[in-house]
Amino acid sequence: MDQEIRDEIKAIVCEGIKEGMAPFWIERERHYNEHQFVKSWMDWASNIKSNILKAIISCMIYFVLGAMVLGFVFWGKKQ
Repeated sequence: MDQEIRDEIKAIVCEGIKEGMAPFWIERERHYNEHQFVKSWMDWASNIKSNILKAIISCMIYFVLGAMVLGFVFWGKKQ
């Protein structure tokens, strides 16, 4: 193929891609801000998950300790 024809095909393909992708084009700063927003939501979800997990583990520990104390109290009354 002649180089001139290749360049012409390349230009036509690039133009077609630009036209096809035009509805999806987003400004760089807006795109960056959207990523920051998503990151903040991901961080928030991670923190909530961490806090809930800590609360559940704390409740389980308190339950076990409470059961032990009650067990000792009833065992002491039985003796």
